[in-house]
Amino acid sequence: MTSKRKPSSEEIAEKLNHYTATTIPVHINIDVRQVVVTLPEAEQILSAATSIALGDCVCRSTEKNCDRPVNVCLSLNRPLEEVREDNPSFHAVSVGEALSALKRSHEAGLVHLAFRNKQGEIHEFCSCCECCCWFLAKLKQFDYHDAVA
Repeated sequence: MTSKRKPSSEEIAEKLNHYTATTIPVHINIDVRQVVVTLPEAEQILSAATSIALGDCVCRSTEKNCDRPVNVCLSLNRPLEEVREDNPSFHAVSVGEALSALKRSHEAGLVHLAFRNKQGEIHEFCSCCECCCWFLAKLKQFDYHDAVA
């Protein structure tokens, strides 16, 4: 495992600079795009998918801070050509192969984050770790437990 220097307060502030705090009035729905799902929930979603593609985790491929599995990210119900435009490592897999990748990442202690499209359907599973995934690392660093539904 490679050790990296901790970013300075100025570097963190610069990265967070593009975020905007918003007051949310009571009785207003919040459009949540990512959710943490359990392995059984993920299995149900994968079984209902019309197509599944498996590819490398961009975070772990880039950061290289751990030796957890890399080939574990899943894209659902999207044309393979479209998925490969974003990440050429993706290839079509069966439900069984997708479940195997998900179980591998589960056994490695990764967090399954499911992302929803604008229609509210889950279209992507990332298997995240706190040492490579910027989002999870910041949640852990600031001990913030309420950012992901």
